Amino acid sequence: MLTNTQIIKKSAQYVSLIIGLTIIFVGLALLSQDLVASIANHNTQIIIIASFVLFLAIIFQYKQTGIALENATLYKVLQEKQALLDRDLQMARSVQQGLIPSQIPNPPGFSLAARCLPAANIGGDFYEFIEKSDTLNIILGDVSGHGVSSALVMALTNGIMNEISQKSSSPANTLNEANHYIQHYLANNINFVTIFYAALNINNKKMTYSKGGHLPALLFKKDTASPQMLDSEGTVLGVFGDTNFLETEVQLSTGDVVIFYTDGLIEIQNS
Repeated sequence: MLTNTQIIKKSAQYVSLIIGLTIIFVGLALLSQDLVASIANHNTQIIIIASFVLFLAIIFQYKQTGIALENATLYKVLQEKQALLDRDLQMARSVQQGLIPSQIPNPPGFSLAARCLPAANIGGDFYEFIEKSDTLNIILGDVSGHGVSSALVMALTNGIMNEISQKSSSPANTLNEANHYIQHYLANNINFVTIFYAALNINNKKMTYSKGGHLPALLFKKDTASPQMLDSEGTVLGVFGDTNFLETEVQLSTGDVVIFYTDGLIEIQNS
């Protein structure tokens, strides 16, 4: 069954064809009259050229009218599709914003702050806090690319990390298991995920961390001016099956500051 757009397009083509044929017959009749008259006046060449130019001008005008009608119809269809796309993107952005924690934990002896400002309407950056008895798990992730694809992978990774973190107390083991699931789901996808995972012991202020291809966190000790890079071996998630993630422990003290960030901070500085 033809759609409304196809019916309008075909109708325009038929109308143009009928008008064109009519003009051809009228043009031929006028051309023959001019030819007879011009032979008598010995001006054959000039009159035939004039009639032919007029004939082509009329044909061109009607053809342009048909093209303009088709373009107007196409423009309307594109406008409707763009409106639907904008609506879907807005819904995706709302869902993604809903995955970002609305409240920040306030464990005794610590002060936490977090902010996510995506460069595009929807992106792949995310963070999560998971509280378990005397431990606060901090997860910071970044999905490659931008747009709907990255947002979907971000939601998938967030769910996987939440599920595994409830059962595992080791950041390295958590990333190993998460990588297995993420790679399974992203087998035919070009996206990958970087993650920094930190388990903060509220009682003794020790922080155990592991990372997969993510930028190192920065530790500013209260008595030093230069930051310490909290780095650890581990590649991106979702690409390689056999990957080993290492974990490192660092002792925090009152007055220390730890900063977790994604590559968006670097991109802003470079721009």
